[in-house]
Amino acid sequence: MLYYLQLFFVGYFAITMILALLGNLSKTSRFFARILVCYMLLLVCASYGVLASVVLRLTGMVSIAQWTTGRAFRYLLCPAIGLKFVVENEETLNKVRPAVFLSNHQSYVLPVLGDTSCIGMVVALEST
Repeated sequence: MLYYLQLFFVGYFAITMILALLGNLSKTSRFFARILVCYMLLLVCASYGVLASVVLRLTGMVSIAQWTTGRAFRYLLCPAIGLKFVVENEETLNKVRPAVFLSNHQSYVLPVLGDTSCIGMVVALEST
């Protein structure tokens, strides 16, 4: 079982590197290389989020679980795919509570959570 998992990751890495090297010649291969990097780092960030939530719940610090997952997302995934967020007037977020972030999709909220210093924020989602 471990052999097949290792074989998968070596193949995944090889395909990603080949596509990245071909990215100088073709925009399509660069696009697919970024997708593969994004999927792998998203899996890493999600796994970290699960482990961090369990550990933080056991230590009584559950209020920073979403923040620490957002921080991991921001420092791992955003530089890899060239994503940059600018939060204006971030210093007022620490002074004025509660604060509301609006976005049209939940995937846009997570990097903003990791980019701000607002510890203890909670993300509430509504299904339509």
